[in-house]
Amino acid sequence: MPDVVPNLAGDGARSSHRDPETTVDRGGAHTGRDPGANWLSGDDDPTGGWLRTMLYAAVFGCAVLLGQLTRIPETELPMVCPAAGIAVLWLLGSVHRPRRMVVDALAVLATVAVLTVLTDTSWGPSLVYGVANAVQAGLLAWLIGRRAYPRLRQPRQLGLLVISALLACAAGVLVFTPGLLWANSQDDLALVPADVGLTVAAMFIRNVGACVLIVAAGLRLFDPEAGLDVLRDMRRTETAWVLAGMSVTFFLVFGLYDQVPTAYLMFPVLVWMGATVSTTGTAVLLCLITALLTGLTGRHTGPTAGLSGAGQTIDTQAWSTAAAVVALGVALLRDDRHRATARASRLAERVAASESERCRTRAAIRRLADEIPLGVLILGRDDSAKVVAANAYLRDRLATNSQDLAGSPLWPLVHPEDTAALRALLSAARRGEQTPPVQVRWHTRTPGMLVGVCRVPPATADDEREYLVLTIEDVTGVRELERVLHDSRTHDTLTRAVNDRACIEHLDRALQATGETGMPVGVVSIDLDGFRSVNARFGETAADSILTTVCDRLVALLRPGDVVARIRGDEFAVICPRTTRRGLQVVVTQVAEEISRPIHLEHGTVRVRASLGSVTSAEPAVSPRQVLRSAQQQMYAAKRAACAEDATTQNVPGGPSAPGSITLPGPSVLPERGAGGSRGG
Repeated sequence: MPDVVPNLAGDGARSSHRDPETTVDRGGAHTGRDPGANWLSGDDDPTGGWLRTMLYAAVFGCAVLLGQLTRIPETELPMVCPAAGIAVLWLLGSVHRPRRMVVDALAVLATVAVLTVLTDTSWGPSLVYGVANAVQAGLLAWLIGRRAYPRLRQPRQLGLLVISALLACAAGVLVFTPGLLWANSQDDLALVPADVGLTVAAMFIRNVGACVLIVAAGLRLFDPEAGLDVLRDMRRTETAWVLAGMSVTFFLVFGLYDQVPTAYLMFPVLVWMGATVSTTGTAVLLCLITALLTGLTGRHTGPTAGLSGAGQTIDTQAWSTAAAVVALGVALLRDDRHRATARASRLAERVAASESERCRTRAAIRRLADEIPLGVLILGRDDSAKVVAANAYLRDRLATNSQDLAGSPLWPLVHPEDTAALRALLSAARRGEQTPPVQVRWHTRTPGMLVGVCRVPPATADDEREYLVLTIEDVTGVRELERVLHDSRTHDTLTRAVNDRACIEHLDRALQATGETGMPVGVVSIDLDGFRSVNARFGETAADSILTTVCDRLVALLRPGDVVARIRGDEFAVICPRTTRRGLQVVVTQVAEEISRPIHLEHGTVRVRASLGSVTSAEPAVSPRQVLRSAQQQMYAAKRAACAEDATTQNVPGGPSAPGSITLPGPSVLPERGAGGSRGG
């Protein structure tokens, strides 16, 4: 699909489909192929350029004959020379092809010479006139078309055309003057010296005016972006008023008051025309005005009627050239203003579109930031680290409403123990250092803590942002799951006491610590007697409740550093670091008393009894399993003794009347490490 480009010609707001191979610089300079070049170069001519040459030769010949019809008797020089401008347009098509340009220049020379001879002029002046026209047209075509495809869209291009026309016509005069003097010396012409000067001046002014007017009109008419539609998008009503005003003024200046030098009173109307009519239309109207003025001058009427023939040519063509420069200059300035306005409008539209797109992007980013399951905090780069903004994920968790976080200090939101780590992370980011993420706990508006992994992209040297972006990945659920998994590996799911594996680990650490403290470790092994009957009688729910109650009583009884473990079923163990034998005996007694207290269930009150065995050890090298096994052996010994005692008591009157009573014999001591067994009764 071809690109649609704005009209740079200034004739309204039209657009054209430009060939992809065509490129034009800011000044309208041609830097590639242009579809509008065909009318000049004849690239689309299937005859290889001969048809183009023949057509130009025919038009050029008609222009020469038309000029000869306005010949001034006193100077043997036509009053107008439209052929001068047609020749330039002819040679513009071959300016980039030197051989064709030479052929075209010779064709211009021959056409001028032959047609001039046919109009009763001798061969000498005709050849001189032909050479001057060929040199003039070739130089002007080269000046305006050598470096860029010729266009007339900007005031500076009009200035280039006028200056180039002056230089080229001056070169033509330099060729024409010696030839004219030679022809006059050969009696081909009968000119006095004063007439020679006027003839040269008249030729110069006449050719400059013809080149400016006709070349300007040709460049506009055949410009692919200006075209022949000279009335489109014009202000029709104002254009009609301009034409009416021009007609009235022309009649008054050149008709009614033709003997008064008031021709330059047309210039305000010409300025109005240039500001209103399209640039192409202005060029065409200027050609028509020049033709009318030339016709009036040929009939010896109009403001120049009182002048000599050469004087009439000079004044008429000077006026026409000045009118062309003024009117076309105003029109091109208006086009520049229209282009500037169009560019400003397009720029404003792009800025508005860019701003709208930026707003949409920011809104999308804001929605994305609010919807992602990730906390985002925008912090100031100073040490105070005030919160600039926060996404909805954090506002819902760290604030009482959606506006509380903005402008609030950061540090009251952070757990005191994690403040130092977060400060170090932010300081490293300000210095542009890459640091690993840190785990920080945050205070929430509900009871509990939010555990987040915090990251801050480091600021670069050329970073002009006045804020830091802190992302918080909520890992509270992950950490809770990890804790649950860890507890499931180290704790009993029913009683929340440590399991047998964790019991060995705790006991091993406690034994290793005895080498530093010198204090022994005490271990109490506990087994609930007759627990199977309780399970069978009251059910599993009641049995679980009894186990949970026993464990809770042991935890409440012991010191913070002591450990309660459920080894299996109804067997427990208590690890008491830094405990002497005497202190361990006190623990055994208190444990027996706590277990013996009644336990209230839905089906009634139950009293349980337990067998206990205890040992102490202060040797770091001993195996923790061996120490636990020794305590279990003492417990089993106490259980066997309790069973024997129960059998004896049942045959002795006055034995225990309440089942489930616990007997506590004195602790027994192992010969090697000091171990005791006791049983509550």
